[in-house]
Amino acid sequence: MNNFFDEKQELFDRLDNVISTLPANPSSLMDILFEAQNIFGYLPQEVQSHIAKKLNMAPVEVYGVVSFYKSFSTVPTV
Repeated sequence: MNNFFDEKQELFDRLDNVISTLPANPSSLMDILFEAQNIFGYLPQEVQSHIAKKLNMAPVEVYGVVSFYKSFSTVPTV
C-alpha cells in the first residue's frame, strides 16, 4: 500500500518525465507550469522550487510567472 510520501514521489516523477521531454531552459516554463498544475492540482512552493532547479532558474522567477497569470493557483482547489 502506498503512503503519502510514495504518492508524492510519484507525482514528482511524473513532473520530471514532462520536464525531460522539453528543453531544459526558461522558454519551457509555461508548458511545465501548466503540466505541473495538472499533475498536482495547484503549484505549491515545493513544486515551483523543483521546477526552478530543473530549469536552472531562481525560484523567485518561477513564482513571478505563477503569481502573474490568473490561470495558475498556489492553493489547492476544493
